[in-house]
Amino acid sequence: MATTKQVEPPHHPASPTLAEGTAARHQAEMLAFSQIMSTAANQSTVVREAAAAVARALDLPIRTISKLVEGGRELQRSIRGVSETTGHLSFDDAASADAYAMSVDAPVVIADLTDEERFCDESLRAEGILSGVCVHLFAGSAAIGCIGAYDTRRRDVSDGDVNFVTIISSMASSALARIHAEDGLIEAQALAAAMLDSSPSLMLVLDHQQRIVRMNAACQRVSEFTLDEVKTRSMSSVMVVPEEYEKISALFRKAKTASEPIEFDSHILTKRGERRRVTWSLTAAQQGAGGETSLVLTGVCHGEANADTRRAFDGSDDGDHAARPAGDNPSAPVGKRPAAETKKPATDMLSIAPYSGGVAPAKSDFFSATYREISAGGVTFQLSQKPDFESLVIALGNPAQPTLLTAQVARVQSMIHSGKVVYLVGCRFTGRLSRP
Repeated sequence: MATTKQVEPPHHPASPTLAEGTAARHQAEMLAFSQIMSTAANQSTVVREAAAAVARALDLPIRTISKLVEGGRELQRSIRGVSETTGHLSFDDAASADAYAMSVDAPVVIADLTDEERFCDESLRAEGILSGVCVHLFAGSAAIGCIGAYDTRRRDVSDGDVNFVTIISSMASSALARIHAEDGLIEAQALAAAMLDSSPSLMLVLDHQQRIVRMNAACQRVSEFTLDEVKTRSMSSVMVVPEEYEKISALFRKAKTASEPIEFDSHILTKRGERRRVTWSLTAAQQGAGGETSLVLTGVCHGEANADTRRAFDGSDDGDHAARPAGDNPSAPVGKRPAAETKKPATDMLSIAPYSGGVAPAKSDFFSATYREISAGGVTFQLSQKPDFESLVIALGNPAQPTLLTAQVARVQSMIHSGKVVYLVGCRFTGRLSRP
């Protein structure tokens, strides 16, 4: 018995059908719209671009944008075609296509407005509009309004068109929710900043890596740094004196698990290198569920620190004791002792070398750095270039048989000296090496 085989017509990819052409146009519009939404900074841009994308993709010449006003009791709608008109609509779902779309929470397709029974939209009728589609927009759970695209001629809106409109609505609503959240965050941050700056206490907020993220006006005044100068830099590299580095680092670690605020005294190193004694209250704050831990410091400044907080390192061969000037009575109240002098090297230059641990650097690895300050806890020197090392060895005392101390870079600060940019490097001593 003979059988008949049905032959399908040949398919020509180079000549797409009408449906394929529509799908390609939809895809191109979605791609372009997603790129715009990723950077949109305000709600009006999102709504305007969403309406334009729908009108272009569906090839409908008239587009509408409506937004809730009067506390959500009515809609303000603009119709843009040959000209642009604006009017107010009742929020009654029978009064307009927009109110009806918001009530049913779905795109509304109008095949022929003259036959429409679900609602009566007099303003669209006045424009001679016959067919089209509208869809609602949300920002999170809050309704924003509607967008629509129409024609004065009878036009068919396909299921593919409705799917496209639904996707654009979803993308726009996501962008609106993001902007709404960002605006709320900005408002909250502005309020927090105003409260911080109105406080006479010093306030510092550090992120989970102990980098400065906020500093109030009082703290900027005492430290002489602006927030822009220190933001994202670690507090230890900017304001902590070298001899207090270990103490403060330990307190920061302890604060993350402490149930009560930690009270302690330390010093702020100002922009000019001066010291201010501060009594701090340190607490940790969790940033959201499972988020990183921030540190919040609130302090009271007691004025400039006493010089006895900077014990002089004597620079001698044994190198492990501090010099005490005559008359320095250890039983005197804190803040009342005679000032201890800071020991200065015999010259204005220090001999330093990068250190990677283990064996002491060779003599050829050492180079000179301009001395600025030295104490029992650390040393500050000046370089013409930003250091590319974190650990170093410092040679002190007799050049023929120097005392070799290891140190860790605690802070690096750029400054202008004699018209040139130089770098002030603060280091804390970490140990002592045997001579090579």
